Amino acid sequence: MYRAFEVSALIFSPIVGLMLEKLGRKNSIMIGFVVTIVSTMGLACTEFIEDDSLYLYLSIAIRFIQGMGDMWVQTSCKRLF
Repeated sequence: MYRAFEVSALIFSPIVGLMLEKLGRKNSIMIGFVVTIVSTMGLACTEFIEDDSLYLYLSIAIRFIQGMGDMWVQTSCKRLF
């Protein structure tokens, strides 16, 4: 489940780098924080899922989205310095 985070970070890092000039650094950081917060809240809500396979697949998908949000923040912050 935790590999989905790294895989999405690997995929989205170059995409975020290309989109960074269009959106601006501050907007990119805000997008990343919003995506990370919403996906973390979604992952917290998976506690109430009783079906094991649904829980697994949904958790992997949400971790993938968390990795995407984290890449928005990390790539944008690295470009600031």
